[in-house]
Amino acid sequence: MINQAAAFDGFDAALVERAFPVLCRGDRVLDVPCGDGRISAWMAEQGWQVCALDKARAAFHTRSVLDAKALSGDVRLGEPLSLPWPDRHFQGVLCSRLPDDEGLRRGWLRELARVTDHALLVPYFAAPTMADLGRQLMPWSRVEGQMEVAGDGAPLPRLASTLGREGFELDRDFPQRRFLPCVHLARFVRRSPAADAPIRLSSH
Repeated sequence: MINQAAAFDGFDAALVERAFPVLCRGDRVLDVPCGDGRISAWMAEQGWQVCALDKARAAFHTRSVLDAKALSGDVRLGEPLSLPWPDRHFQGVLCSRLPDDEGLRRGWLRELARVTDHALLVPYFAAPTMADLGRQLMPWSRVEGQMEVAGDGAPLPRLASTLGREGFELDRDFPQRRFLPCVHLARFVRRSPAADAPIRLSSH
């Protein structure tokens, strides 16, 4: 049996770089839970206004990582169930870990969606399907951004269903590796961005 928690502990920063949308310098982004601070630091290095949130030990560590690199960021203590920011405050939000409990997970996702104006990235753990393997063998048949629906109990359709009710749709799915069971980042985008917000297209 695969230890999914261990897999998320090895979250690859390169995966975040591939999956994160193209944003403008000065845009607001959120890293939650911020963990060891690596992703928050990377976000700050892109010139974005970084907010990060986690429990005490992780938040303090993230603050020290940013300070050591002379990077700015608003690091706060808290829980994703009650985020201290207004609606649609962030152009990009990364959630690097979701709880196992289904009810708690839905609560996190609703709150993360509330503060997201453009793109929300959430992780899940999955093995490649036969369709995935077929696309690797026959790349000309691949449709970018298409969601594989493997039943209501599969991780990605569950995420899409929850976030669909919050006004988001799946943009693209990014696996950390090919062929092996691994962490994925699913990038969801709001269907109706704020009227005064520029439309942002990803170059990935």
